[in-house]
Amino acid sequence: MTMRLILLMVLLTLAVQRPVLAEEPEAELRRLQTILNTLNQELQAEYQHIQTLQDALRSNSVVPLLSQGRSPDVVAYEEVAGQERTALSREAALNAQLDVVYSRVKQIEADKQPILDRLRELIKTAPAPAPKEQPAAAPR
Repeated sequence: MTMRLILLMVLLTLAVQRPVLAEEPEAELRRLQTILNTLNQELQAEYQHIQTLQDALRSNSVVPLLSQGRSPDVVAYEEVAGQERTALSREAALNAQLDVVYSRVKQIEADKQPILDRLRELIKTAPAPAPKEQPAAAPR
């Protein structure tokens, strides 16, 4: 969470004001790329969390034999009803967690946008690299 706070402070600084002394474009590019890599790693972790929650939802929706009435044992109605209530509350909790993770993904994507805009701006205004000198051809 601390890393997230530091990252947001850097983003706010970048969006609100430009430094008085302009840093070299290469240094700024490296700094922005580092921030972008961090955001992308956070996104990857959130997408993995989404996958885990979706897998849990799918496994929660599998109806056990007991609920289907096909259990070899004698089944009590209260037991089946209790299992269904538990499954429904577990599904509601998983869906609530998914909503939280989706909102975090949306926030990270919003945090990435000023970085991407600044990177595009730097790339457009960056001078073309000087052509490298060709070595003199060796005599044959």
